[in-house]
Amino acid sequence: MHAENKPFLSKLVLTHTLGVESRELRTKVLWPLGEEAAANVAGEMVFTRHRAIAEVALDILKNTTYYPIEPDELHVDLVRTAEELFGKGEFITALEKWRYSLPDYFFEKDDHALAIKLVQALVQVNATHSHFRVKLAQLFRKAGQPEQSLRVFRAAPRTDDNRAFFHEWATAEGNQGNHALSVWLDAVALADDTAQQLPDNRTTAMCLTGFGIACRELFGSYNKPVFMDGCGAAGQLGLDLRNLNTKDKNYLSEHKKVAHDNGITDVEPPTALRRIRDAAIAAYRQREGDLQDWIPPANELTFDGLAELLGMETKRPA
Repeated sequence: MHAENKPFLSKLVLTHTLGVESRELRTKVLWPLGEEAAANVAGEMVFTRHRAIAEVALDILKNTTYYPIEPDELHVDLVRTAEELFGKGEFITALEKWRYSLPDYFFEKDDHALAIKLVQALVQVNATHSHFRVKLAQLFRKAGQPEQSLRVFRAAPRTDDNRAFFHEWATAEGNQGNHALSVWLDAVALADDTAQQLPDNRTTAMCLTGFGIACRELFGSYNKPVFMDGCGAAGQLGLDLRNLNTKDKNYLSEHKKVAHDNGITDVEPPTALRRIRDAAIAAYRQREGDLQDWIPPANELTFDGLAELLGMETKRPA
């Protein structure tokens, strides 16, 4: 870790990774290394005495066969241990760095394989953590393997309540040409039972943007008016959201313009919301394949929370 200038290896994580008792770490590991001018401790953190020592040691491990140790597996073991300890209720210093910063660091160094291995370890420890799966899918996509991104999502058990998970999944399906699945999944992302928290402006803008893109693709392929209605509704409702960023605003404006060019005019917001649901149901009926059975079919989705966000009267309980 010190060789990579990532000085957040704690005694707790090191102890459990090495499989020694905490009381033995100093006598069996730190003291012998300290005698060789190799190890140092600052509070709970463990370092080499000088970063140059760590760099030379890592170079030997990577480029010689003196030791039967794979450096990549050392990093994977450390990340896995940190996450396992957190799951057992331990306080992990720099937890977000173990989870996200370290994989990003290696990915930016073009060590895509190691970055992906680190996040795969996180998924193995906590299979229902939606952020880990989203991160893994994003890394696969950035590394030029979109098919693997789909496998990450399609292998997922029922995850924690995270609307962005379904939007990322919808994007992955759309990138592979599965536009009907993309429409369905973006609708799931906005539906009432997907998460306890109501849909917010940011997430809704992303989902309606993706929903409209996929509807346009389906209309272009099948000439079904329901999809152009859905595209126009996504643009109309999306542009009513607050705090739109420039990218989403441009996409939503384009959805609305394309719909108008095809004879679809603005309607009352409740009608537009019904068009969103109708397009989702139509897409579900012609979906490119089946997904996990825990994902609700489109005809069971309700959008009272979305209606509330958009200022419509709703039937949600007080």
